[in-house]
Amino acid sequence: MKTIVPVVHVYHVVFMERLWLRLDRDLEPEVVFSRAILFGIETYPEKTEDEMWQRFYDHMKEKYGRTGYLRLWIPMSPNAKNLEIIRKLIDDESELRKGV
Repeated sequence: MKTIVPVVHVYHVVFMERLWLRLDRDLEPEVVFSRAILFGIETYPEKTEDEMWQRFYDHMKEKYGRTGYLRLWIPMSPNAKNLEIIRKLIDDESELRKGV
């Protein structure tokens, strides 16, 4: 019975990674920002509002920023257009903070 638990855990991790990858395919700015905020609230409930903002902003820059690790393969796709909107908001931190 003990050998089943690691297998189930590995399956769950793989499933969750695929689920997150599918969710990340939708780059509607409101969806991207709200998912990141909700993740922070659920994962780091002990953080203050300022700490939560810094975590959110750092994550946005790291993943979606102009030097971030997110890469799109279809340059003229709706996601590419949405990513540019997200990047413009990230470039203007005060504007992003107002909108979030």
